Amino acid sequence: MHYVKFLIILVLVSPLFVSCNTNDQHTEQNDTNMDETKQLSTSDQLQPYEIPPVAQQVLDENADVIHQYKAVSLEKDLFIAIEVKSLRQGKEQDIAKKIQKQIKDKLKGKKVNVTSDQKFFIEISKTQENGMNDKEKLKKKLKKWKKLIKDKA
Repeated sequence: MHYVKFLIILVLVSPLFVSCNTNDQHTEQNDTNMDETKQLSTSDQLQPYEIPPVAQQVLDENADVIHQYKAVSLEKDLFIAIEVKSLRQGKEQDIAKKIQKQIKDKLKGKKVNVTSDQKFFIEISKTQENGMNDKEKLKKKLKKWKKLIKDKA
């Protein structure tokens, strides 16, 4: 009789253990995907789509509110477009301003622009996908983007 009760309890409880395990795997998979999207090199010779390690650190510290980001870094300019997590979208502009201030405080020699506008995120993605590495063309695009941000404000 005790064996029957034990088997019934085991059958009822075992799916809970399996479902908890699959959720952990799913969460790890999402974390890996998020890291792939935002993982950038931190070498001293920065390419246009790499950001300084200090900025990378600030963005990593804010990973609880940032879903993903794209960045363009040229000489004295750093332009970052962020996507905030869905529960934080009501405060996305405040989050972008906070992150911009944190990065500016740590990077004294760069002009930092952080935006939560989806258009800029898409623009940087397209530019990156097209493999545009010509610094002169990127400077022109960056000037255009900065002007658009100022016009919106």
